[in-house]
Amino acid sequence: MVKSLTLVRSAPENLTLSDALESFVADAQARRLTDKTVAYYRFELSRFVAFCDRTALAEIDGPLIRRYLTTLTKRGLKGSTVHAAARALRAWFRWCVRESLLSDDPMRNVQMPKVERPILPALSVADVETLLAACESVRDRAIILCLLDSGCRAQEFVNLNIADVNKRTGEVTVRLGKGKKSRVTFFGPRSRKELMRYLYGRTVPDSAPLFVSDRGNHRLTVSGLAQILKRLGQVTGIHVSPHALRRTCALWCHRKGWRLTEIQRLLGHSDLTVLLRYLDLDSEDVHEAFEKAPPSGMLG
Repeated sequence: MVKSLTLVRSAPENLTLSDALESFVADAQARRLTDKTVAYYRFELSRFVAFCDRTALAEIDGPLIRRYLTTLTKRGLKGSTVHAAARALRAWFRWCVRESLLSDDPMRNVQMPKVERPILPALSVADVETLLAACESVRDRAIILCLLDSGCRAQEFVNLNIADVNKRTGEVTVRLGKGKKSRVTFFGPRSRKELMRYLYGRTVPDSAPLFVSDRGNHRLTVSGLAQILKRLGQVTGIHVSPHALRRTCALWCHRKGWRLTEIQRLLGHSDLTVLLRYLDLDSEDVHEAFEKAPPSGMLG
């Protein structure tokens, strides 16, 4: 890799796309980006390199990038997929400019593909009560309630150990959050009560997984969690997933009067953009807010 970087510095105009890609991936790994992020960059950029065939890095320009993105669209890929490809290219070429591998960013005049941002639905109170009534075990009820209270992502949730939960205060330490960032979230009184019922009688150390599979006391996996919720969805006719409960957590907190920054911190969002998509406020929400504080109320 050192030899490749020496080549980059001595003759960047002859640098192949493949070499530039490997250098970028090596840098991403050195910055300790998650394996998922590194894999995303490698997949998207390798697809672009294959499209460009033997084009050198210095020959990449805006028209070529536009043709590539158009090709992805014509293949019938979703707008979000094309946008993800463009984001990877943007990050790569910006890095190339910072590393002096390119004198100018070829994406500077390339507009990012538009992508539809539908409002994501949340669950109603009746939906959650129906799901809880359909649960056949204390574990499954605890899962529903704990996901709803904490707003954890699926991987964060299954990574939790018993020691990560303060059973008295409900404070939950998420040690392996998105981007390897830690944060604190909470389980409420009802969640903790159901969780304690589930944990009662388990003679395991605090380092043991918080939630385990039905067989063998192995840590519950993301796919295992999805199967539990899918089974509940089939019984009730309600589409439920870890992400649906996460969105519901955000919306219900907002309706309870939480500030956006407080919800953002609870859910571990790096900015408010994604959070705003979670808050699918309906006309009743808007009407209630208006009744409480109409703009004309500022007048004497």
